[in-house]
Amino acid sequence: MASDELRIILEDVKEKFDLVIEAVNMTNERLDRNEKTVEERFDKLDTEILIIKKDIRGTQGEIQGIKGEIQGVKGEIQGIKGEIQEMRGDIRDLRQDLNDHRSNTELHGSRSGKKVS
Repeated sequence: MASDELRIILEDVKEKFDLVIEAVNMTNERLDRNEKTVEERFDKLDTEILIIKKDIRGTQGEIQGIKGEIQGVKGEIQGIKGEIQEMRGDIRDLRQDLNDHRSNTELHGSRSGKKVS
């Protein structure tokens, strides 16, 4: 009878070990599935990060191109400012010449008295 009781206890322990082994196997399967899911997510994120980096590099290149164009426009504006200053000097000279000419004309007969401003 003692051996029957021992056999029953051993069978009970074996069933409990089988249950624990089954639980461990199920846990391992779930972990494997989760690991695959996480790997897929990381792969997707890596791909998205690479795309974003590429976009950023392209945008930076465009910004550099725009900066270059702005520098070119600034140079042209400086040139135009110089030309405007030169034209202002020419206009001042022309006004002076015209006023001098009128003064000489008034001395020789005509007295309009107008000055160019």
